[in-house]
Amino acid sequence: MSVVLVHLYMKRLKIILQSNYFYIVIGIILSIYVVFSTIIVRYTSNINSNYIEGTITSISLSSDKISFILEGKEKVKGTFYIKELDISYYDYLGSYVKVYGNKKELINNTIPNTFNYKKYLYNNHIYNNYVIDKIEIIKEANIFYKIKSSIYKHINNYSDNLKPYFNLFILGDKSLLDSDSYALYQSNGIWHLFAISGMHI
Repeated sequence: MSVVLVHLYMKRLKIILQSNYFYIVIGIILSIYVVFSTIIVRYTSNINSNYIEGTITSISLSSDKISFILEGKEKVKGTFYIKELDISYYDYLGSYVKVYGNKKELINNTIPNTFNYKKYLYNNHIYNNYVIDKIEIIKEANIFYKIKSSIYKHINNYSDNLKPYFNLFILGDKSLLDSDSYALYQSNGIWHLFAISGMHI
């Protein structure tokens, strides 16, 4: 009896999947969802305090500051100006931390038709930018983040010209790539070349 029912359900499923109406309905539902989530609904941040807690999931290091993405109740972009150069800041990657600082307003691009960093962050569900004064580690990172941290440290030994591309090819991290280059690759239609499917850690 159960075999007959399974066969009947499979036959009905095959008919539904072969119908053009099924794909039209799916297309309409997806279109409505995209329009609703990107244009109609405008999300805002619920964070109003001068400290936040969360896990550091992405980090990039420059000569005078570190930038990271902190995931807690919501995603937050943080900037911490380096005071001690002997600290290995990549060790923060994957750690659950408490950070203290002040919210900094995200600004739209001032030149039309150029890369809009505020919109880029918004589309990645990041609505806050914090200038951090102090970082406290509450819980250490797991083994996977420690491996990723060691790869970041190794990449950091290369020249500044090579670091963004090693980060892209090995880790899928475009945070070190400057906004002009990012916009140029997108406009030329070659951005997909940097996304090596199945290779990113």
